[in-house]
Amino acid sequence: MKRLALLLLLATITLGCPYYNTFYNAKRAFSEAEDLRKDALKQGITQVPQQAVLLYERAIENSALLMRDHPTSDLIDDALVLIGDAFEIQAEYPKAIRKYEEVLANYPDSKWFPYCAFALGKTTLNSGDTLRAEESLRDFLRQYPASEWAPESHMLLGSIDISRQDYSLAVADYTDFLTSFPKHKRRAEAQYFIAESYLELDRHLEALELFERVGQDAPTRDLEYQAKYMVGECLRRDTEYERALETFEGLVAKSSYIIYRPKTLLAIASCKASLGRKEEAIGHYETINERYERDRQYEAEVSEAIFEMGRLSEQAGDLVRADELYESAGKRSPRQFWVAREAGKRSSDIRLLTRYREDLEGALSEGLPALADSTDESRSISESAPDSASLAKIVSSRFKVAEVFLFQFGMIDSALAHYSLAEEAAGGGLQAAKAAYAKAWVMEHVLLDTSSSRVGYTTVMSQYDTTVYASAAARAMEMQDPLGFSETELFALATDYLFEAQNSDSAAVYYQTIIDRFPDGSYAPKSLYALGWIAETHEEDLSAALMNYRRITALFPRSEASEAARLKVKYLEELFNDINGTDSSFVEIESVNEFLLSIDPEDRDGEVTEVIRDRVVMKLNQDTSAQRGGRGILFIMDRTDSTEIPIRAASFRILDTVIPEGPRMGTNTAVNTNLYAGKGDRTITMVTPRRPFEVLGEDGEWIQIRFEGMEGYVNRQFVNVDPLVIPTATATIEERFPAWTPDEWIGVLLDGSESMLNDDSPPDSAGTALSANEPEESVPLEITPDGDVLSFEGDRAVVKVRSTLSLSEGDGGVLYLMDSDGRGRTAARIRVAQIRLPDLGMGTVTVATELRSTPDGEVLMPIPKGIAVVALAEEGSMLKVRIGSNEGYVPSTVVRMIPPDVPYRGTVDATSLNLRETPGGPVIRLLPSNSSVQVTGIQGNWLAVEIEGQKAYVAALYIKPDPMSDQLVYCYIESASLELEPDAQLSVVFDVK
Repeated sequence: MKRLALLLLLATITLGCPYYNTFYNAKRAFSEAEDLRKDALKQGITQVPQQAVLLYERAIENSALLMRDHPTSDLIDDALVLIGDAFEIQAEYPKAIRKYEEVLANYPDSKWFPYCAFALGKTTLNSGDTLRAEESLRDFLRQYPASEWAPESHMLLGSIDISRQDYSLAVADYTDFLTSFPKHKRRAEAQYFIAESYLELDRHLEALELFERVGQDAPTRDLEYQAKYMVGECLRRDTEYERALETFEGLVAKSSYIIYRPKTLLAIASCKASLGRKEEAIGHYETINERYERDRQYEAEVSEAIFEMGRLSEQAGDLVRADELYESAGKRSPRQFWVAREAGKRSSDIRLLTRYREDLEGALSEGLPALADSTDESRSISESAPDSASLAKIVSSRFKVAEVFLFQFGMIDSALAHYSLAEEAAGGGLQAAKAAYAKAWVMEHVLLDTSSSRVGYTTVMSQYDTTVYASAAARAMEMQDPLGFSETELFALATDYLFEAQNSDSAAVYYQTIIDRFPDGSYAPKSLYALGWIAETHEEDLSAALMNYRRITALFPRSEASEAARLKVKYLEELFNDINGTDSSFVEIESVNEFLLSIDPEDRDGEVTEVIRDRVVMKLNQDTSAQRGGRGILFIMDRTDSTEIPIRAASFRILDTVIPEGPRMGTNTAVNTNLYAGKGDRTITMVTPRRPFEVLGEDGEWIQIRFEGMEGYVNRQFVNVDPLVIPTATATIEERFPAWTPDEWIGVLLDGSESMLNDDSPPDSAGTALSANEPEESVPLEITPDGDVLSFEGDRAVVKVRSTLSLSEGDGGVLYLMDSDGRGRTAARIRVAQIRLPDLGMGTVTVATELRSTPDGEVLMPIPKGIAVVALAEEGSMLKVRIGSNEGYVPSTVVRMIPPDVPYRGTVDATSLNLRETPGGPVIRLLPSNSSVQVTGIQGNWLAVEIEGQKAYVAALYIKPDPMSDQLVYCYIESASLELEPDAQLSVVFDVK
């Protein structure tokens, strides 16, 4: 009876509360799913088993039924949490987050509220939103610092810190965990992560000590091994490879760590490679590959071993083998593992380097045919004389190879070697400056060699002072730009002088500097207008003002300043009429009419392609002949207006030419091609595949050729024609005329008769042609040379001048072949192409001053404080300096010289000077005036010197550094009367004497 009553009671409860059954089923399904998932994890399976997935879905469905059918049940928050947990376990994070947020929003009194606050942060972190996760977890810890989920919150915050490499905050968060929960079971794990953060913060000793402690106290074998492994890693990062190797070998010997053997072998191999025992290292890598290649558990270690073998092959220079190994490593690497990404990058880099080296080899073989059989890509251009097109290819290829060596492979020595060879191949100019700057940059930023980088930057500023790389070098040394101010800066300074300082004279100097330095710049018409305004308002020179305004309307008719200038011209002309009762034609003015040319622009000899200050590069017509020393004029006109009359803009003298030699050639393609008598006329013969021919002319789709003695036409699409080599010339502008305009096309006309233009030899200083067949005096002569030839190649010679001479470009001279008795015979006539004066080093202007043409001459330009100068010579109280391309004189007292880098030679600049054993110590002896010493070091106001093998000290104030360079003169040989051998001893006497 009692049993029946109990059954009736249970039935009543069950039938009255059906939702308890529903939720009970949900909880049971969830519990069974969890058991299945945890069993899979014990077997190393991280993916949720399919049976568990079905059970999680049943738990979610039952919980949802409870919520639908019994919305007022007190189990709603329990159901929401269970659904959220089921979604979180299956990585459906957005759905899980919404369930936790429902509890937090609608059930503030729920017992699950703290758990949901924690679960929201944890799930948000798993979803990848670390910023929001951190915010949620820190809010949770502020509200529930002693909660059962607080320890895990601390650990999760530490993991966030480490993931974003904020190791200092990681140390703080893990330390908070240890302080708050000193006896927690995860204490050793937190200490491990603190030690790992110490290691990344370069606090290696603290990291080492903590890893050793964790290795002794770790509660699990995995943590114990990992901590002991990191002890070896600390030693390895401190380059204590022997101790690290001993640690790793101790780990690999323990049978309890057999599961970690591949990882340990990788560390052992790395240590041996660092110790130079590369064959042993390769043996370990091969062991990993052979033993574990079929075990998917060790895919990461196997791929890393293959990758490291590729890196060793790369370091040994075997790029083919390295590429093969990188490809294999990438294939073996697990998805998302770093090896796959890095191996692909290394393979790509190798193939890029291989392609660039092949391009370089091709350029060298083309430019240096005598060495075509050699595979030595380091060979110098001094071994041959490539043409300009080949030279450009060589320089470009060297830059590419150097940059890949530097940035992709970190092979700094190889990069520096190619930059040096690129500088040599460029032979001066922008590309040479770029290479020199690159070497200095590598010294500063890669090798951290500030002394060598300073020398390199100084070289750039001295040798390539007119290039943008000189400006970059100055910025690198925190010095003023050696090129002086830019056009914009000059205009701003001029405007400040004019309106702020009320100094119209200095303003006028700056405005004129703009016109001289940037005649084709946007500020030229504005500066010309400013000069007119200054003449009109400050100097009351209306004639000069009118001249400047008229020049604007004539030279810059489409500029913004032109309209204002026209109004000024009209006003001043009317003013002159009112004053004088006549028109203003009496005003002296440079008229553009006198520069008009009665020529057909189509008859020009070429066009200007580049203008750099006083240097122009000209593209000449194919049928135009030109030579060094030749002269001509530049003219301007609007190429869109064929009716406009050409205007003479400047005169020039040719410094160098590149004229293609021999006929232009072509070859047939892989099929037979018809040779026609005319364009599409009858067939003369067949041009067989890959047969060479001479190109006679081109007309649209037809090319006229000479093939095996027959002349005719072939269709362009069936042949390959060598690129057209365009004759070019480099010239110096001798005089600019008022017509020089910034935005106009510039054409070229060469001076002289037909015989002059086609003559093989340039004119001498008297204007007559020199013949190589008419030798100069060849009998022995008593001479006093002005200089010695350092090198010559073809028709170029570099002369080191023995004493400073007043030479100019275009000056002539004679080369003498010197005999052992000091006598010489005339060997060749030369002409000066470029002059490089010696310099005393770099200095900075300490107070504002002026650059003068001579020690007491006219002012060339104002010089602000801080600008860098190259000191050339001392003349009394004045110092000759170079600022950009300008040379002149400033007071010696305003220039502070930058001490040269030791070692350097210096001269005693006193009547006598004490030579001391130590700085300020006992005197050894007196050094007479002009004694030469080698400065080997600097100690405050004292210099460490070496003289006659003796090391001692002198006062720095009385040692004057010797010139940093020699006076070099670059010449071209006009005619030779003797055959010159490469090792000939040659001296020079210049005509100026």
